[in-house]
Amino acid sequence: MAKFRGLLYVKHGRLGSRSEGPDYYLQTWRGDYLLRDSERLLWQPDYRLEFFNRRIVEIDGSLVDPATIRVAQLHELPATTVPRPEEGEGGLGVPLVIRAGQRLQIRDEPVAVQFEAVVAESRHVGPHGEPAGRCTVRLQLMPEVGEAATFDLIVDADAPELAATEVLGYHVTLHDVAPHPSRDEPQPHAGRYVATIMIDRLE
Repeated sequence: MAKFRGLLYVKHGRLGSRSEGPDYYLQTWRGDYLLRDSERLLWQPDYRLEFFNRRIVEIDGSLVDPATIRVAQLHELPATTVPRPEEGEGGLGVPLVIRAGQRLQIRDEPVAVQFEAVVAESRHVGPHGEPAGRCTVRLQLMPEVGEAATFDLIVDADAPELAATEVLGYHVTLHDVAPHPSRDEPQPHAGRYVATIMIDRLE
């Protein structure tokens, strides 16, 4: 189940002389989603969604299709504008900071990411103070429906193309892995690693 945040609003349509709807939508910072809650006839209101009309809400739900959310739970947020994810908060197109072993749900998306482990570490400081070596991390994308995808990304100053990949309809980039090995700690403890990644939808 994913979390979606935005402005809930209602549209009333007409077909000839006959009214249709109401239809309920959630306006998020990435686009609008049609909401499906209780089963009802086309012309009947959904009283739970009606109560939150023109309010900023957070919805727990799942995607029926790329543009339709099946609502499980919702509540009002203390906000006056459509929320945008902040750095590290778990949204698309912003840097995500994730600890080794942590699973992070991507906001407004039916997918989560997990930082499984650092599988290889050979970074060090070169003879002239430049970064050298590489760090390989194993990540997993877990969609709400379907099989998870496990993949490795590599931080290497000499091969930046190894830090990005396309998987399950998303572009994933690894920006950094900390802490960096040092003279005092040439091999950091596995549990101390933190990765900074960015995830975005493929167009």
